[in-house]
Amino acid sequence: MFERLVTPAWRSVLLLLAVVVPVYAATAEYDPTDLNVDVEAAALPAWNLAVRGTTDLASIDADRHPAAARALARNPWIGSGEEGTFSNRPVGLWAVAVPAYLLSGVDDYRAWPATVTAISLTSLAMVVVLLTLRALVPSRAAWLGAAGLALLTATWPISSSQLWPHGPGQLFAAVALLAAAQHRRALSAVAFAGAGLVRPVTVVMPGAIALLHALRRRWAWAAALGVATLTAIVATVAYNAATFGAPSLSGGYSSGFRENLVGQGVTDYVANLWGFFFSVRHGLAWWTPVLVPAAIGLRHVWGVQPDWVRHGLLAGLAYIAVHARLNRVSGGLPFDYRYPLEPLVLAWPAVVQGTRCALRRSRPLHLATVAAIGVSLALQGLMATTADCATQAGSSEAVCSLW
Repeated sequence: MFERLVTPAWRSVLLLLAVVVPVYAATAEYDPTDLNVDVEAAALPAWNLAVRGTTDLASIDADRHPAAARALARNPWIGSGEEGTFSNRPVGLWAVAVPAYLLSGVDDYRAWPATVTAISLTSLAMVVVLLTLRALVPSRAAWLGAAGLALLTATWPISSSQLWPHGPGQLFAAVALLAAAQHRRALSAVAFAGAGLVRPVTVVMPGAIALLHALRRRWAWAAALGVATLTAIVATVAYNAATFGAPSLSGGYSSGFRENLVGQGVTDYVANLWGFFFSVRHGLAWWTPVLVPAAIGLRHVWGVQPDWVRHGLLAGLAYIAVHARLNRVSGGLPFDYRYPLEPLVLAWPAVVQGTRCALRRSRPLHLATVAAIGVSLALQGLMATTADCATQAGSSEAVCSLW
């Protein structure tokens, strides 16, 4: 199996890239005024460090850098404190775009280097998913499965379109899953730690997998993933202490997430958790309906899946269960979803297995699965090609329409 993983069918890899990269590039956002303010808050510090050599956004010269000054003035996620003026985006997120800004040669702030970073990392994540699936299913099914994650989910209109945390997060999750398929504990742990630096809440996934290994008395795996979880937490707290003047996981965010975690009522929590799966505007079942027949098919093949496949799905569900206590299901979007994207990577091998079973189970289920694939592609394509979002000054959300 290891030889099969490290000597991939390069034609399949190149064909996948030949499909997804042009699609992603054609539908991405390159205009700063079209970026979501969350994304702009990640692009600004990357530009700032590359061009001005500092993480402090204070004292930007409006005459020399007018675009940066305008972006800074309109973004609600940039705050001033005792240590300076900083974005509240996690350090791992904006850091991944610094190389693109260094290589771009731009002087004033531009959005396109951050967007190119998103396209590149998301495309690479899909390649890693392809390599992972080759350990589980035939080559053709692996290619189709990777293309499915790339185009049937919000990976297309979210991860690849702008520098959301989900593209880099999906890449780290994909590497962690590939390492698990190869039984490489250290690599899996390092990748999960990287995901935690991009988006701290993702430490729930390696934490959940560590617990599953501990229940089976696989102490080496449990320890490695436990260290990864702790490392990401400690590094995030240390960065926030140095940047914002106080140790915390939330950094420049308000205390709302912590208050939700400890104080959210049962009814509100259940409603939010339900929304992650079944909300018409943001639910997985509505926007990627292929997951429904996949779940039906998975019931029949669950018991024969490798542990890393089952652990990935269970860790993804644990992540969503925790996230539903922390934040609203919408994620600032008018339609579609973004928070489940990292767990979808871990769950995708199980989804592929369930889909393959559904296609073979019965003719009605086969037809329903094919229809669900078509609807999933159409819905994500609709969001990627027709949604028009404009950042409003001082707003925490972009105002979006479908035309």
